[in-house]
Amino acid sequence: MRLTVVQILLLLAASQGLFLSVLILHRHRKVYANRFLGSLILLYSILLVHLIVNDVGRYRSNATLVALVVGFSFVMGPLHYLYARYLSHPGQGFRRRDWLHFIPFLAFECLVLCYKPGTVRLMPKGEVMGIPAGFVLLNWIIIAQSTTYMLLTLRVLKRYASAIRNVFSTIEKIKLDWLKKITVTAMAFITVFLVENTLLLFSVDLSNRFNL
Repeated sequence: MRLTVVQILLLLAASQGLFLSVLILHRHRKVYANRFLGSLILLYSILLVHLIVNDVGRYRSNATLVALVVGFSFVMGPLHYLYARYLSHPGQGFRRRDWLHFIPFLAFECLVLCYKPGTVRLMPKGEVMGIPAGFVLLNWIIIAQSTTYMLLTLRVLKRYASAIRNVFSTIEKIKLDWLKKITVTAMAFITVFLVENTLLLFSVDLSNRFNL
């Protein structure tokens, strides 16, 4: 099996992410927010490996596994948001209602496991530019959920910035501007994904089935 340059870069990124997530979860988990950060990076790494495996055609006989991994996308937004919230409120502990953020993920995974190949029947029939309509619809749902959580994260950071200005005279060391920039960058990627899906509806494949 020969990997392309892009696949090798993805593999290196996934390996680095895996190492970093283990380091954070093992050595820096005392900071409660870091548990969300470590989990987030771990899932990003898994999704990168998923892209590689999908590209080389290793998923052809296991559609259920593909769907289960794709379901991780429903966890990314909540983890990003919870990381920001607990980082800006270090004294808080995990609340029972925070589990509600993971209901979409659990619901999707249960559907996949319960219905298996029949899950496809729950989605619209037909294709959009050769891509199953159900897959395109799923992308729209992920885009909507991810955008919502990025906006919630920005709201948390805005409130945090406002609060510390009223308490501290020098705030350079405790500002979370870097997390705001990461969140805005994530929104930029989501926007690209949105544009790709929108153009598909007008029979325009911007990046050969989301290769961008």
